[in-house]
Amino acid sequence: MPNDIPDQDIRLSLARAFDRAWDGYYRSGKLTVSRDIARTELARRLVQLSKEGVRDEGKLIQAGLSHLRELTLKGGKQEHNG
Repeated sequence: MPNDIPDQDIRLSLARAFDRAWDGYYRSGKLTVSRDIARTELARRLVQLSKEGVRDEGKLIQAGLSHLRELTLKGGKQEHNG
């Protein structure tokens, strides 16, 4: 169950996933969106996935990269459902 994982472990896992996804995106040379927007959106997406129960770092990294690529294709415009 996702709630069995201590908060500190979840935060560390999210931080690692964020760093790895960002490094993969940044090194790709496709940074066409404001760095601040891209990093904010990446963090938002990873937190959302974590709240949905995703804990696997590999899945978080891949989802983060996919989200950044989508954001790049949309020119930095992100629709928020909230």
